[in-house]
Amino acid sequence: MLGAGGRHDRTVPGGVRLWSREFGESGFGSAWCALTAAFALHVLDEATTGFLHVYNPTVSAMRARWGWFPMPTFEFRQWLIGLSVAVLFCFALTPVATCGPWPGFMPFSGS
Repeated sequence: MLGAGGRHDRTVPGGVRLWSREFGESGFGSAWCALTAAFALHVLDEATTGFLHVYNPTVSAMRARWGWFPMPTFEFRQWLIGLSVAVLFCFALTPVATCGPWPGFMPFSGS
């Protein structure tokens, strides 16, 4: 069904409209994949340059000065596993970002 502005509208149960063709052409999926790749490279950079050797003492010093400081300290293994899971989760969402708008993505898209 051709909707307003020449979009191909698709309605799913519950009356939520999806604009799959325009969304895919908008480049959101490509941008999501590129952002996730940049995130993965950032994690790799932090892992190879000893980020935790700076981060953990900084957090400990801030906690000593302000007891309420909410940031945790990490061991390398748990830190790397947690960020790796986050990167893999973001990559797993790339097909969703490419194929069509899922209502949960809209706050991140700026639309």
